[in-house]
Amino acid sequence: MISHRPRAAVRSLEAVTKQSWWRRTTRPLRVRVILWNAGVVLFTSLTLLLAVRVQVEFTLRAELDGILLDELEEAAGEIAPGNNFPATLDEVVLTRIVDRETYGHGHLQEYVEILSADGEVLAINRTAPLNRPSPMELPNKTPLTIGGYRIVKQSLPKNTQPARAVVTVGAQASMIDDQMRTLDRIVILTALTSLIAAPLVGYWLAGKAIDPVSQMTATAAGLHPEKLDERLPIRGTGDELDQLAMTVNQLLDRIFAYLQEHRESLANAAHELRSPLAAIRSSVEVTLQQPRPVAEYEELLESIIEQGAALEILVNQLLLISESEREHLETHSSVLDLREVVSRSASMFRGVAELKEITFTADDLHSAEVAGNKFHLREVVNNLLDNAIKFTETGGTVRVTLQEDAGAQEAVLAIRDSGIGIAAEDLPRVFDRFFRGDRSRSRDTPGTGLGLAICKAVVEGHGGTIRVESGASGTMFEVRLPLASHPASRRISSSEPSAASDTAPHN
Repeated sequence: MISHRPRAAVRSLEAVTKQSWWRRTTRPLRVRVILWNAGVVLFTSLTLLLAVRVQVEFTLRAELDGILLDELEEAAGEIAPGNNFPATLDEVVLTRIVDRETYGHGHLQEYVEILSADGEVLAINRTAPLNRPSPMELPNKTPLTIGGYRIVKQSLPKNTQPARAVVTVGAQASMIDDQMRTLDRIVILTALTSLIAAPLVGYWLAGKAIDPVSQMTATAAGLHPEKLDERLPIRGTGDELDQLAMTVNQLLDRIFAYLQEHRESLANAAHELRSPLAAIRSSVEVTLQQPRPVAEYEELLESIIEQGAALEILVNQLLLISESEREHLETHSSVLDLREVVSRSASMFRGVAELKEITFTADDLHSAEVAGNKFHLREVVNNLLDNAIKFTETGGTVRVTLQEDAGAQEAVLAIRDSGIGIAAEDLPRVFDRFFRGDRSRSRDTPGTGLGLAICKAVVEGHGGTIRVESGASGTMFEVRLPLASHPASRRISSSEPSAASDTAPHN
């Protein structure tokens, strides 16, 4: 038995090839615009022309029927009693009647005939056609087309002379057919003209519409991560293409700002990593230049451990920020009491505040259940408390409060200090990575400039917000987190806690 699979496979391959050819042909937007425009123009013009043709044919037939009915009524009135003619109408009188009714209607090729009840022709005009159809079976005063003639008839009553006569008025319907053929030629010619003009007009319209897009494509193709200063041209028309260009330009602005920020962050991270590594390397090299007592080696190792711990904190902070950027921040959706997290951090920093003789108050803490990662939330509190104490001078105050905003269904954590404050020009950038304002540029003030950036990433990862207020003296950081009963808290992803350090980081 011969298998038909190869032949079927060939047909399938041919179908795919044809389809691929059609797709390749219609892939350019210009071609599709031309086809759409041609299709719409042809469909609209043909629909309109066909509607005009139907209306013209109906009008011509209605006009012809009106003429025939008028002639029928006049001829019947001539024969009916009460006219000015003799009571007995002979053939001469009848012929005069039909000739008079058809006078002036030669262009219609009209005829009028009077038949007896038996179908005998009593009178007919001289120009009547010979092969006219019989009207005897037709209904009264109803125009019909028979054998190429449009005919209408009326049967006269008994009291007419001749009695029971039948008056017929007819005209050749070919006149309408000739006019409709002329109109059909006009329709076809118009359709052919549209078929030729529509693609040309479509090509011109496609060029007007697509050329700006082509310019945008060329500009976008020339963009490079190292050269993002070019922007798409704005024509000033205010149309959708201008809106698209402005949207793309805004996107490029954001990408440029994002890349610029990452370059700065990378440079700052390299600087922060290089300093302790250089210190470790130089210390080891100096120590190894000559034999030293065991105590000096132990001191070197302790210094290396301290530097390693600082590097570990920095690396953990960078990893945490990287997780927040990739939206992989592990927020671990367990419900916890935020008061316990704040109380534990407050207890840890109370001794530090006492050493600096700072009045530390954390007695206005209310229970507030939130969904989140307690390790990350504790890191937020630790960072904020560390900054508050670090930048508050001896004799100052630091106050911590935790309330519930029932209306917004949020937990509100506020940390206020009476420290040196933040300059107004620095406020918009306090949450930027590695940003260290004038108050934190002192060599005696440790920190990496990542603490507040981590706070912002963690808080926003938990569906909350963080803001800062500061003046010439004193700063207030406010953290708002959705309560566990709030719908926003249910959107927090469930995962295991990260390996970020639980120790108090430095800003």
